[in-house]
Amino acid sequence: MAFPSAALSPRSAVTLRVAAALVGGYGLANLTVLACRLLPLAGQDGARLGAMLAFMVFALVPVWVFSIRSPARMAAGLVLPAAALVLLLWFFGGLS
Repeated sequence: MAFPSAALSPRSAVTLRVAAALVGGYGLANLTVLACRLLPLAGQDGARLGAMLAFMVFALVPVWVFSIRSPARMAAGLVLPAAALVLLLWFFGGLS
């Protein structure tokens, strides 16, 4: 599905992608840290692993957001992994 030119101007399309990259990257990075803390690792190794993975996630989300053509796919690509991580955290008790 192509970006409807009448609905959004190019400036607002870029603003939407920047906002999605910042908010989505921050949210997914934080959920990654929380999910890694559930791993059965010694001491603070889970938190350290989560922090390292969070840097990767926060760097790769903007690249991915700007490479996708459709805003619906962009939103789905941010919401679905976040929902999966929230369900994982809820199921294993990581949200309490």
